Amino acid sequence: MAKKSSSSRRTFMLGGTIAAAVAGPIAAARLQPALTRSLWGPKRPTLAQNEVSQWDQLVGSRFHIVGESGKTAATLAAVVHGPADPQRPASLARQQGFTAYFEMEPGQAPQGQKTYQAVHPEKGAISLFLGRGEDKAGKSVIYAIFN
Repeated sequence: MAKKSSSSRRTFMLGGTIAAAVAGPIAAARLQPALTRSLWGPKRPTLAQNEVSQWDQLVGSRFHIVGESGKTAATLAAVVHGPADPQRPASLARQQGFTAYFEMEPGQAPQGQKTYQAVHPEKGAISLFLGRGEDKAGKSVIYAIFN
């Protein structure tokens, strides 16, 4: 007994549609990382995502803070480490919190308590929420807390 098989255009199109629906997302998922790497280069952590040890290396270097009176030079005077916490969630931007203190000429410090653009010649630009500290040794002090 011979079996006769037939397929219609509609059956053929339906099969192709199902195959495309299944294979399309898989191909796109495999292509996405390569596409992202080629367009944007390798993903590097920003200055905001850096660990406290990387900020320690910047102590003494100059930043430019864009504040109410324009672009002002500020020196990273100190980095104070927060307490180490073994229970700290791994999903946070860094393993340990810290505070970065900047010094600048009196009268040039921003008002504080809002976000400002800080630019480092080698590390690039970063948005920092800056607070005003107490003036010290004839310098205005501003600070940023990194949790």
